Amino acid sequence: MKEMRFYIDTPSIKIHRLSENDDFQIDFDINKDGFVAKLKIRLDPNSVYWDTFGEEDEQSPISFDKLIISLSTDLDVSNNEFLENAYFAVTEYLTILFRYIQIELGQYWADIGQIQDWSLYTFIEKTNAKWVIGDAEKEVGFPIGGFSKEKRNILFASRQRQYPDWSDGLDGKQTLSLKAWIEEHKPVDLERQLLAESKRLLSRGDYKSSSVLAITVLERPLEEFIKKRCKSKGISKKTLDTYDKNHFVGDYLKLLLPLVLEPNELTEWVDNWLKSAKHWFAGKFSGNQIIEWAVEFNKARNDAVHRGITPAFETVDKGIFAIEAIYEFVIDAIK
Repeated sequence: MKEMRFYIDTPSIKIHRLSENDDFQIDFDINKDGFVAKLKIRLDPNSVYWDTFGEEDEQSPISFDKLIISLSTDLDVSNNEFLENAYFAVTEYLTILFRYIQIELGQYWADIGQIQDWSLYTFIEKTNAKWVIGDAEKEVGFPIGGFSKEKRNILFASRQRQYPDWSDGLDGKQTLSLKAWIEEHKPVDLERQLLAESKRLLSRGDYKSSSVLAITVLERPLEEFIKKRCKSKGISKKTLDTYDKNHFVGDYLKLLLPLVLEPNELTEWVDNWLKSAKHWFAGKFSGNQIIEWAVEFNKARNDAVHRGITPAFETVDKGIFAIEAIYEFVIDAIK
């Protein structure tokens, strides 16, 4: 049997709870292009952080910052062939896992770089890959002259967002549903993926890119919602053209969205959404305030793109919240 282990440092990732054995592990059966193997993803138990609560000083896991992935096969394959298959399998499953953590759990800061862009050498270095030989481990060798062994650390410097948000933690008792999610690998809505990436860029201090991605989220669904609502209200295209014949996101937000909304419709919807939303704390915000934040955000985005002006953190922070609220509202309305 051949086996490799990969040790991956991550940003601090929240945990909701562990399994009955105080661990978290998912096993996958790999069978692709003739390569049959077992892949296991688990938390490094030494990387789990615990908190004490209650009168009896009970302990609860709160986060971890290292994953251990193992890949094993009973096939008679060369080391090079095994390593190449490990490279493709591990990068694919890591990519999907982090997409789940960022989007489904709302932990947008959980980023270890563009995994699928890693070369084989980068992959070996960043995962601290080891051959497993009995009870021992052995470093994976590099071709002579083919790789610089200089250490390059992955730096994480996420900034705490000012607007309070909330995210789920990995749940050791829900590994079967997570395994199914990964194996089905259903495409994530592009808009939700852009929102997660926008939040990540905000936490990294890239306010320009963050604003561009977030505003892009509304381009398709907002136009579809406006046209559908206009049709139901009997508002003709000729009437819309009196506002502006060439409608942009700013026009839809500032002029057309208030035109087609019922009184307090957005306010009431957002209030209910915040009470049940995965990634936001409940709060009280009027529909007008949310639209105003989105309009201000869109202007800041235009200034960033056309004039090179970097938006303020607070503008992007509130703007992303407003964009996500409006996006979820229109998606719910056009179902």
